[in-house]
Amino acid sequence: MDELHRVVVAVDIGGTKIASALVEVNESKPVILPDTQHSIPTQAAQGGEHVLNRVAQEVRTLCDRAHSWPNGELAVVGLAVASPGCVDFSGRIVSATDILPGWTGLALRSRLEQLSGLRVYALGDALAHTFGEVRWGAAQGYDSALLVAIGTGIGGGVSIDGKLLHGSHSAGGHVGHIGHPAAADVVCSCGHHGHIEPLASGPGLEHVYVQLGGAPAENPCDGAQIAARARQGDPLARQALEQVGQCLGSALGNLANVLDPAVIVLSGSVAQAGTLWLKAVRKGYAEQAIVPVASTQLVLGDLGDDAPLIGAAEAFLEGFGMCGRARGVWIDADDDRRIP
Repeated sequence: MDELHRVVVAVDIGGTKIASALVEVNESKPVILPDTQHSIPTQAAQGGEHVLNRVAQEVRTLCDRAHSWPNGELAVVGLAVASPGCVDFSGRIVSATDILPGWTGLALRSRLEQLSGLRVYALGDALAHTFGEVRWGAAQGYDSALLVAIGTGIGGGVSIDGKLLHGSHSAGGHVGHIGHPAAADVVCSCGHHGHIEPLASGPGLEHVYVQLGGAPAENPCDGAQIAARARQGDPLARQALEQVGQCLGSALGNLANVLDPAVIVLSGSVAQAGTLWLKAVRKGYAEQAIVPVASTQLVLGDLGDDAPLIGAAEAFLEGFGMCGRARGVWIDADDDRRIP
């Protein structure tokens, strides 16, 4: 057998897709192995149990892939899961929105341990996204950071001195559920009115575009078609991008006034909408940020869709106290067992 390579099965459960990959963790930086990254539709409308079974099937497929790797040099050390909703330290879903019905209350970690036979670490998807960018992306080297992931919904995370802010109720970083006056009459996925998520997310962007008189997109979830129309010169698409971007920016300015992060990282599908959107976000931010935080950088994430997978793998390693991986020595700090 060639040199043993240790991998974590990483899964990112989203409102529209489940992404997964084998992440090699032998070296100092986690690396997604080529040709192992895969995604399938979440099929969220069919309920939490259905989604859980789809995740388990993806995990089994990746484990089979690892066990049949050429020369047999891959060893699966565990499963890292980035999940929608508020995830407590036991891996239970404390709360989730209607984007994924039937998810609230699910004992995600223990159920996946039973289904996979692996040790499992679970955390919120936006926190995983944040951790990836903090450790290896656009927020690396900063003493504090606010990440905002804008896609089907809006999530976020706060990092202070390299540590994630989970919060007393496992709800830390839920950027999408802060208020904005422009959303006063809009129902959020959480059931409340007035939150920024249904206004500035992918579906929110499409909704604003249609309200302005634009034709509905075939796939409203990520805003990509509206952004494409804006680049092609569609004035209504450009107006929609500017409007939702400016609203998001003003909300971030208010957050910065409270949190004072060293950097704000923008990620997710909507953050790929282009310069017009980013300028609008920065404009909205400038309108609300007080003088001490007015110069805080708003930057795009470096890792893209890889961020939650890499962040979840990193969180797995830290959560189980694994150390010394750069030296090739793997110890579980909790029970002094070698891994594997």
